[in-house]
Amino acid sequence: MKENEYTRQCPNCSKEFVAQRADQLFCSSKCRYDFHNRRARGKRIKVTLIDRILHRNREVLLEFFIKTKPPKVSHQELLNAGFDFGFHTHSSMVKDSQQKCYYIYEYGILKEADGKFKILQDEKLQGA
Repeated sequence: MKENEYTRQCPNCSKEFVAQRADQLFCSSKCRYDFHNRRARGKRIKVTLIDRILHRNREVLLEFFIKTKPPKVSHQELLNAGFDFGFHTHSSMVKDSQQKCYYIYEYGILKEADGKFKILQDEKLQGA
């Protein structure tokens, strides 16, 4: 073996190979692409699952916001429509109150004293 040759094991296919360069990790370009694509796919799957929940939550709030005047619904109505209370995009404190409003994109829910949730629309995010 020449002194500038490096024997390595490919992290993708586990095949032993002689590296052409000191920094070569994979036996081929195909193995390098496959390895990185597989790793990125796992991240994309997690993000996709969360995005689906957020989009469903937004659709539920939009439906109630349009249909219900004033836009107030119970906890059970939200659950029955498929709303998942564990996911939101951001939150903010309501002015002149110690209550927190939880937003899913431009629609928010605010729990009122009667136990129902008021659905709000953030005008700043409208059409953004």
